[in-house]
Amino acid sequence: MRMRIFLFPVQRSQAPVFGSGLLYKETKRLQNVHVVLQGFVKVVKNKAYFKRYQVKFRRRREGKTDFFARKRLVVQDKNKYNTPKYRMIVRFSNRDICCQIAYAKIEGDMIVCAAYSHELPKYGVSVGLTNYAAAYCTGLLLARRLLNKFGLDKVYEGQVEVTGDEFNVESIDGQPGAFTCYLDAGLARTTTGNKVFGALKGAVDGGLSIPHRSRRCTKRLMLPFVRTLSMKRSLPKKSRRRGGTVPSSLWPRGKTVSPRRRPASSGLRNRRMPIEVLLT
Repeated sequence: MRMRIFLFPVQRSQAPVFGSGLLYKETKRLQNVHVVLQGFVKVVKNKAYFKRYQVKFRRRREGKTDFFARKRLVVQDKNKYNTPKYRMIVRFSNRDICCQIAYAKIEGDMIVCAAYSHELPKYGVSVGLTNYAAAYCTGLLLARRLLNKFGLDKVYEGQVEVTGDEFNVESIDGQPGAFTCYLDAGLARTTTGNKVFGALKGAVDGGLSIPHRSRRCTKRLMLPFVRTLSMKRSLPKKSRRRGGTVPSSLWPRGKTVSPRRRPASSGLRNRRMPIEVLLT
């Protein structure tokens, strides 16, 4: 291996100074000379490397799209010809939840239907618009809106009572098949209890056929949310905090939800009747 030799002048009272080297003739006059040996490093990223360099996709460089997963969500079987492969896209921001039904084309993704959590105040859910319950309601709203668009809302009513139990939509003989789509979680961590699966459970209860495992939709997170939403509406305005929870000290002792009170899913299923009418 070839070596490079650098000669640096060093005085007795000073530490070695690494900088521009002096000529060997000049260093003979000095008392102390430190010889530094440096290995020869081959330049890997040379001109040939950069001539062949190809950048990744823009949304990969921005860290927004997982193209490994997108490829498998977009590619359709050849024996299905021009049949679109629908995806249920769920995305979260600090203040909103976005659920969409889309399919891919050469020009880009085509959005068929969309629902947002900021629409939930129309149905009586005015607080906690980014929590697990809001994700469930947004997915339910998306499902009912989509089936109403295709005229399937009367055929596939889904799970009317919110129980958290496993529910799968099955096609009915003599009727159009159930609307099938696939969950697109994006870059979210698909762990048990993630809010993405709350939106998934809402869409499944709304009448969409989405392949999933029931253990991802935890029942313990599904049951309390109806009572929580009802109790939040009964609290004074000062106690309502966007995205917050109800302290245990503010819960009415021994109070139960009256029979007239219905969960938010009732208002989301009936587009013409807001849930505020059902909760009065």
